[in-house]
Amino acid sequence: MVLLASPPVPGSGHLLAEPALAHADARGAVPASAPSTPAEAHATLAHMPPPFAQNRGQWNDEVSFRAVHGPMTSWFGRQGWTVAMSDAEVGVAVRMSFDGGASRAPSGIARRLERRNYIMSGKSVTDAATYDSLRYESMYPGVDVVVRTADGRLEYDLLLEPGADVEDIVVRCEGVQDLILAEDGALMMQTALGPLRSEPPLTWETLPGGERRLLASSYVRLGSGRFGFDVPGRDPSLAMVIDPGLSWATYLGSASLDFVHAVATDATGNVVVAGYTLNSGYPTTPGVFDTTHNGSRDAFVSCLTADGTTLLASTFLGGSKDEEARAVALDGNGGVVVSGWTSSANFPTTPGAFDTSYGNGIGTLRSDAFVARLDASLSTLVFSTFLGSERDDFASSVAVADDGTVLVAGKTSSPGWPTTVGALDNTYNGGGIEVGDAFVTRLSADGTSLVWSTFLGGAADEFINAMGIAPDGSVMLAGWTSSPDFPTTVGAYDTVLGGTSDGFAVRLSADGSTVLQSTFLGGSFDENATALAIEPDGTIDVVGTTLSPDFPVTAGAVQSSYAGGGFYGDGFIARLNADLTSLIWASYHGGSSDDFLTGVRAHDSGALLLSGWTNSSNLPVSADADDSTLGGSTDAFLTFIEPATGSLIFGTYIGGPAPDKALAVGLATSGLVLVVGGTSSSAFPVTPGSYDTDFSGWEGVLSDAFVASFDLGIGPAGRIDAWQDVDFAMAGTAGKLPEMSATGDLTPLSSGVASVVDCMPNRPALVMVGTVAGLIPVKGGTLVPFPLFAILQTWTDGVGGISIPYQWPGNVPSGTTLYAQTWVYDPAGPQGWAASNAVEAVSP
Repeated sequence: MVLLASPPVPGSGHLLAEPALAHADARGAVPASAPSTPAEAHATLAHMPPPFAQNRGQWNDEVSFRAVHGPMTSWFGRQGWTVAMSDAEVGVAVRMSFDGGASRAPSGIARRLERRNYIMSGKSVTDAATYDSLRYESMYPGVDVVVRTADGRLEYDLLLEPGADVEDIVVRCEGVQDLILAEDGALMMQTALGPLRSEPPLTWETLPGGERRLLASSYVRLGSGRFGFDVPGRDPSLAMVIDPGLSWATYLGSASLDFVHAVATDATGNVVVAGYTLNSGYPTTPGVFDTTHNGSRDAFVSCLTADGTTLLASTFLGGSKDEEARAVALDGNGGVVVSGWTSSANFPTTPGAFDTSYGNGIGTLRSDAFVARLDASLSTLVFSTFLGSERDDFASSVAVADDGTVLVAGKTSSPGWPTTVGALDNTYNGGGIEVGDAFVTRLSADGTSLVWSTFLGGAADEFINAMGIAPDGSVMLAGWTSSPDFPTTVGAYDTVLGGTSDGFAVRLSADGSTVLQSTFLGGSFDENATALAIEPDGTIDVVGTTLSPDFPVTAGAVQSSYAGGGFYGDGFIARLNADLTSLIWASYHGGSSDDFLTGVRAHDSGALLLSGWTNSSNLPVSADADDSTLGGSTDAFLTFIEPATGSLIFGTYIGGPAPDKALAVGLATSGLVLVVGGTSSSAFPVTPGSYDTDFSGWEGVLSDAFVASFDLGIGPAGRIDAWQDVDFAMAGTAGKLPEMSATGDLTPLSSGVASVVDCMPNRPALVMVGTVAGLIPVKGGTLVPFPLFAILQTWTDGVGGISIPYQWPGNVPSGTTLYAQTWVYDPAGPQGWAASNAVEAVSP
C-alpha cells in the first residue's frame, strides 16, 4: 500500500501527518456493512473515508475522478494522478504517473449511495457518482493499480499477476525537488512543503496452497524523479500480493514506569488511551484538566491523532498517593469515561458526585474504585466519584450506555459496598480481603447517583475483568471465581466449578435485578477469563488463561492441545451462544511457556482479534508476520483468527529484546487495529514520524507505554472486494441505467452487502443468482445468471436503491463462481422491466 499524506507544515512545530509509502493488498475502502435506510446512510457516511467523485463535466476533461483527503486534493486521469496541497504561502502539486504504462482512465470500485451535485458559473452538474476506491486495470501487462483514501492519506496498491514483471513498473514523480533513499529503506520525496516519506515496501506472494511467503523488497531510484521496485526473491509464476503490516507505532512515556491499560477510538479515528505513570515527565498538553504529576503513581488519559504523529491532548488524573486507570470508554458526545482504582484521599472528585469521600480501606492497595468523565478535549472534569467502602475496591471495566448512564464493574472486599434496593444481591458473600466479591454498578449520566448496584459472587473469591453491553441492553460479564456456589443458571453450559478457579460468563439484566444466564468455563485446574467481545447476534467471545490440559476445546480448533506454561499456562478462546447454554467453538492459544491473552475484539466477518503477551518462542504466527520470533523473555503479540474454519489469518510477535506486554486491543472505524501496553525495549519497533520514537525507560527494567496501529486489511480502510462488474449490456430504466455492486471478501462467515442504485423508487425487484453466466435474452434485456439457483424478491427504496446485507456461508467450495443481477419493475423499461449489470465473484 502506498500512502501519501501532507508533509510537515513549516513553522507549525509538529507534523500534521507524516506520509508513508508501504505495500498492502488491493483492498478497496469498503464499509463492513452498508446502510439499509437513508438515515442510516447519512450516519454511515460520517464515518467513511472520503469518496472518489466522478467527473460529469464539472472539471477538465482530462480528469476522471477527484478526491479530497485531509489537506490534499487529488485529481485522477489517464496514467496517474496529481496531488495538490498548500500552506499560507506555498502551493505544491505532485504528479505521479507510470512510465510506459497504459493510457487508461480508472474505473470506480464499490459505488456508494452518496451522490454529489455541483453548481458552477454558467452550469450545474447533478448526480455525480461516488466510489470507495479506483482501479487502473492493466497499467502494465498483468499489473493493476488500486487507489483509495484512509485517515487523511492517499493510498495506492500494485497487484501483479503470475508472469507480470516488477521491472516494468516505473513511477515518475513530477513537482518534487528530489528523491532520496533513506538508510532504513524509506523513500523521501522532497517538496517545497517538506518531505513525503514512503516506508520501506513490504511484499509477499501466494503459494499454490494459499500460504503467504514474505519477500524482501526495496525501492530503486531510476534517475531523476523516477523510482521502481526490486523484489529479488520473487517466483514469477506466482501472483504477488501485499502484506498486512505495522502502520505506525509510538512510545508514550517518561523516565519511569508507564503502562497503557485501555484503548478506544472515536469516529474520526483519533486514539484515546488510559493507564498510569510513575513520573512527572509523562507528556501532557496545555489546557487539559491537570498537567501536574500528583503522587507516586498517577492515572493518565491521552489522545493521539489517527496517524500516530501528534498528541492532541493528555492529562494526569490523580491525588497524592497511587492511582491506575484500568478502563476507558467514549460517550456519544466524544467525552471520555475512565475507571480504575485510587488510594488517594484527595483524588479529584466533583461537587454533587455520588461519593466524594475516600473509604480509607484496608488491604494491599487500600483503594477505592473511581469513575470519572472528562470532556472530549480533556480540559474539564465533567464528574468524578469514588466508589467503595471499608476494604479494597477495584474497578476493572467501564461502559457507556446509549442513555449516557455509566456501567462499571470490578471487585470489592468491602461488605459495605453501596448497593441498591431491587438489585440482584445486596449482601456481601465472602472471600479474602484482597479479592472478595465481584460488583456491577450503574451510575447516572451526571455521576450524582446510583441507578442500581449489586454484588455478584459466592462464598470464596470473584473478580470481574471485562464487561460489555449487549444489543438488547443486557450486561455481559467475564472474570474468574473460586466459589463452588457462584450463581449459575439452569441449563447453562457448565454449572460445576471444575478446578481451584474457573472462568465465568454472566448475562445480567439491564436493570441489574436478575442473572439471566451464567456459566462456569474451565477444566480441572485454574482459569481466568480476562476479556470479552459481544457479537451482533448476542453470542459472546471470552478469552483468558488456563492451566488445564482438559480445557473444553472443540473439534476443528486452531489449537486442540495444551502446550505448556508453569504459571499462567496457555491462553484460551471460547465462543458461547447468546443464552450461554452451549460452547460454539473453543481453542487453546499458546506455546510451550506462559501465554496471557489480554484483549479480544470481534470483527463482522466472525473472525477475532486477540492481543496479549507470551514467554513462548513457538507461539503460532503466520507466514506474513511482522515479527516471527520471540525478541526477549516476553513479547507482546497480535493474532487474527477465523474460528469457524480454525484458521490463523494473521499472527505476529510485537517487541524488542526486553520484556514487552500488550494489555488491550482496539478496532478503529477505519479498520486499523490498535494494540497498547508497555515495553522496556529500547528497540521496540516504533515507526519514523510517530509521536515519540525515543525510549525513555530503563532497558529491561522500567517501561514506556506504547501504542501501535496495524493495517490488517479487515475494515473499511482495507477490505478485499471480491465482487467484480462483468459489464454485460442491460436495459435502461426511465433513461437511467441501474447499477449493481457488492462488497465482501467471501471468506467463510464473512459479511458483505449487495446494493443497486439508479432504479425507479418504490418498485418490486428480483435479485437473481446463479453459478453460470448464461446470456439468455429475457423481456428485451439480458439475463446473466443462468441457470438460476436463487431468486430474492425485494423492493427499491424511496430513492431508487436496494441494499441487501448477507453472510457468506462457511461451506462453499473454493473456486465456486457466483453471478448476481437485479431486475426492477418499470413501465418505462423494455417490456416493463429494467435490469442492472451483473456482478461476479469467486469463492477463495
